[in-house]
Amino acid sequence: MELAGVGIDLGGTSVKMGVVTPEGEVLARKEVATPKGPARPAVAELSRVVLQLIQASGLRPERIGSVGVGTPGILDPKKGLVRTASNLEGWVDVPLGDWLANDLGRPVRVINDAHAAALGEIRFGTAKGIEDLVLLTLGTGVGGAVVVGGRVVGGSRGLAGELGHMRIEMSQPRPCGCGLFGCLEAYAGAKNILKRMHEALADDIQEISLLKEKSKVGPLTVEDLFWAAAEGDGIMLRLVDETALALAAGIANLLHALNPKAVVLAGGLSRSALLVEKVQEYLPDLVLNPAYLDDFCVTISSLGSDAGLLGAAAAAMPFPS
Repeated sequence: MELAGVGIDLGGTSVKMGVVTPEGEVLARKEVATPKGPARPAVAELSRVVLQLIQASGLRPERIGSVGVGTPGILDPKKGLVRTASNLEGWVDVPLGDWLANDLGRPVRVINDAHAAALGEIRFGTAKGIEDLVLLTLGTGVGGAVVVGGRVVGGSRGLAGELGHMRIEMSQPRPCGCGLFGCLEAYAGAKNILKRMHEALADDIQEISLLKEKSKVGPLTVEDLFWAAAEGDGIMLRLVDETALALAAGIANLLHALNPKAVVLAGGLSRSALLVEKVQEYLPDLVLNPAYLDDFCVTISSLGSDAGLLGAAAAAMPFPS
């Protein structure tokens, strides 16, 4: 009898947790704000929520096996260690796997969050049946995973797939949260898009933007930016154009290096039809030869915001025979 698993999708802004069957059904779920402060109390709080979910799932405890965690940052997957994570303040050499295993009394597997999302797509989503693809997660930051021959590529130390930190700009590059400059994430991660939006609004002395007045009332979101762009706001349209061009440049680099059949976009920003449309518009001008686009597509995750959660659970469960 196959056991259900627990998936934890740990993000810079929120954490999604759920009890997942081998068929991908989420029996119980919870989303909470990413706990702030020291790492150990934060992990203990997540463990408390997971134990509540296990109880709420309706399954006997022995029917729930391992726990999978998808987390951003530089990891040592074999040790379950988060070495550093730019979007998780203060997380340095955090033994996440050991802490969760002690709290939950179950085996825990820790993997990169984008690797988890790719596993979700391979097992339950858009990527079923596709052997060679790249997944880009467009959230607070930009993550990535490379799938070759139906397997997620981990590399020699499990660090492969940090696609958000490929350099796409060398002339006057913008700073990235990782400490480098000119990374894809500096242009296409939500956190950095918001920075650019506020910079543009500060320069808007004639108050042309539809968001100028709204910015005086309360915090703006990336959704506000895309709304204003769709309404014809020229300043916000320029920012969407810049973001789409950065993403298209990154995808072109991936096409040249890996020749995948598909690039799957996941995460909150992938829900912007305008952004995806502009990426596809720019891409043909950035590839070496049109042959790279033969039988190739940019597609959106069918799992939406559940890709990381389902993939983290999949990481902890054996694939069906």
